[in-house]
Order: sequence, then structure tokens, then C-alpha cells
Amino acid sequence: MHLDNRLRLSCEVVGNPVRDIFRGNNFTDSEKMRIKDFHIVNEVVIDRGPSPYSLQLEIYLDGNFMTTLVGDGLIIATPNGSTAYNLSAGGSIV
Repeated sequence: MHLDNRLRLSCEVVGNPVRDIFRGNNFTDSEKMRIKDFHIVNEVVIDRGPSPYSLQLEIYLDGNFMTTLVGDGLIIATPNGSTAYNLSAGGSIV
């Protein structure tokens, strides 16, 4: 048996509030969730959803403040996710 180790991301919203979560491009139906201790294999996408306004996000890595982002959204990808993005854009596997 071969076990393949993969890098995973852990994701949570500070304060653990209940959020409206929209899936795909369906901006009419949402479900309420608490985002705490999610483990992700490919990528985490944070976007503004149906709001016409920009996001302002404070980005922390391992509890250390990195930067403040103002924009439409953010994608944080693992090597698994970034390889798929690269291939879909016609790139090679490095």
C-alpha cells in the first residue's frame, strides 16, 4: 500500500460567527454555517458573493498578521490546487 502525503489548509473565521454561504454561482440560495476548523486539500476561495462592494480582509498566517487585502476576493491554493490551475491555463507540471 502506498500512502501519498498531501499539504492541506486549515480555515476558520475568527470569532466563529454564523455566515451565509453561497455555492457556485447561485446567489439566491444560501445556507448558514460556522466556519471553524475546515481542512482543505485544493484551495480556499474568499469572495464578496453578491455584494457590489470590495472586501477588506486582515490576513494572518499561524497567528501572525501578514497584510490587509482590499479587493474582489482571495484564492489561497495548495500545490495540488495550483497545479490544476496551471494545467488549465496550458502550463506544464513542474
